Amino acid sequence: MHRIDQPGHVNNRFVNGNPETGQLPTRVGADWLNAVQEEIANTIVGAGIELDKTSNTQLREAIGELISNAVQNINPVTLTQVNQAIAAALNGLNIPTHETLTEWDGGVLS
Repeated sequence: MHRIDQPGHVNNRFVNGNPETGQLPTRVGADWLNAVQEEIANTIVGAGIELDKTSNTQLREAIGELISNAVQNINPVTLTQVNQAIAAALNGLNIPTHETLTEWDGGVLS
């Protein structure tokens, strides 16, 4: 993918042109159009969807499929595993437990 770099672009952005100032409109070249086409087509095909000239929803479907696949590959973590990881990280830091704090009489914690 690349930003438009054809004659008439302004900072790699399209412009309509302005005859009063002499600014030409951006010329759209085949290389840019092909780059955009292939980026979109590769996303659709990469999601396992066959390109279909009669469908205007394939990119949306492909993005949904790619997100769905990514979410399915996430390894779920249980609350118990989170608690165990926190306990392991805090082990040896001498941080008072909930039980210690509820019994605290206002003095210095040891």
